[in-house]
Amino acid sequence: MILTWGSLVILFGLLSIVLLWRWLPHWAPTFTSRYAPSADMVLRAMAHFGHPSEESLDAFNRLRNMGGGATTPLIHAVNHPSPDIRRTAIHLLAYRKDPRSFDAIAQATQDREWLVRYMAIETLENFPDDPRTTAHFGQALEDKNESVQQAAIWGLVHLSAQGNPEARTHLIRCFEDQSLTGTLMGILNEEVDYPVLLLEDLDALMVKGNLDAIYLAEYCRNPRTADVLARIITEQTSANGTTEIARTAAQSLLRSQVPECQSVAATMIESDVVHLRRVLSAAANSVFPKPSPYVQAALVRRLQDDDPAVIAAAIEACVDSTNGGNGFVEAYPRIIELLAHPEPVVRRAAVRCTGNLTGHLPDVRLLHQLLSDSDESVRLNLVHGLEWYAINRGGPDRVTVFLPILADPAPAVLERALNILQDFHAENDVDTMIFVCSTAKEPLKSRLLLHLAASTMNEQQQGQLDQLRNDLTPPAPPTDQ
Repeated sequence: MILTWGSLVILFGLLSIVLLWRWLPHWAPTFTSRYAPSADMVLRAMAHFGHPSEESLDAFNRLRNMGGGATTPLIHAVNHPSPDIRRTAIHLLAYRKDPRSFDAIAQATQDREWLVRYMAIETLENFPDDPRTTAHFGQALEDKNESVQQAAIWGLVHLSAQGNPEARTHLIRCFEDQSLTGTLMGILNEEVDYPVLLLEDLDALMVKGNLDAIYLAEYCRNPRTADVLARIITEQTSANGTTEIARTAAQSLLRSQVPECQSVAATMIESDVVHLRRVLSAAANSVFPKPSPYVQAALVRRLQDDDPAVIAAAIEACVDSTNGGNGFVEAYPRIIELLAHPEPVVRRAAVRCTGNLTGHLPDVRLLHQLLSDSDESVRLNLVHGLEWYAINRGGPDRVTVFLPILADPAPAVLERALNILQDFHAENDVDTMIFVCSTAKEPLKSRLLLHLAASTMNEQQQGQLDQLRNDLTPPAPPTDQ
């Protein structure tokens, strides 16, 4: 029998149907599990978090990259009994553009497990254009878990940076709760480039004297910030004293990068009102790394002020006492002159800061001349100045600058000097330290001897150390014969 082409086509079709009927039950499940997301695939994807493997990574990536077909099983997985599965499903839904994804994630913000709620709030940041996102962040501020609250604040900060007014409203609410305020302040310190809060948002809070709002004002890029802060400083400062509100406002004014703030700060430092000069000069000491050139010039001029408190504050601001003298060099000659100022408050500041001017101080004897100062507080600050002078000078003989002060009659001065010498215990200056030990009294003497015991020394030095120990050992009581 001769088969025609038509007969061959019909025969091939019948054979294909038979084969499909025979093998479909075997390979259809394999096809489905390979290409259609399932609960099993979600399980394996979840395992990628805790126990990565080639299989779990493959499942995770395929679920993440698949189109709309993955959405339905992932939504079902949000209600899975395992919180780990629910978290993984929420994370993967963030890659879906399906509107149902948002509803499932929003539902998870009320999950009984805080880790699931945290993942849901964090994932909602992928939906910034949905107005419901802001509302869910606001509700999460009331969550009992601090991590969930923090995730909500992060989300609100980012939305606020994009100009979302509702997000800023929720952030202002944070000032009503001290724990939320602390979290918000920490985040804003990291996100200084975000104009997350406008001056209009903070103005009412600042008028009420909210310290956190006043602190945040330094991040406002609005030129009007200068006027608001200046008003607060003026209202909260008087001849009777300065409030914490005024001090915080002065710090924000000086730290702000807005030129108008720097200009107003420089003007207030040279105000005719003495208490304004005091608060601004004192606040300048907290500006890091340095105030603007306008403020620097004003502070240097305040070293000639007729008010001792202003001069003292200006000295502290002109010399960075925590950074090795990284201050305003043009102020150093005048500060050295102020070591002889008639007012103790000025001498205290000058001697405490002059130790940082090692390279500009002609002779350490300019500090030693204050050894006989009649004011004990000046001599106490002299110890601090000598400490920084020795640190900046370096070398094995740095402790010698302290030797003259060991004769001070005030116990507080002597104790502070000996404590510093103990910290300075120099390996190459055993002779000096032995001398220091011989002049010390108990209990500092014993502590210094313990440090010396670990030093390398020659026989003569060892003999001197043994003699000092013997002097501390009480004689043995007589024994009955």
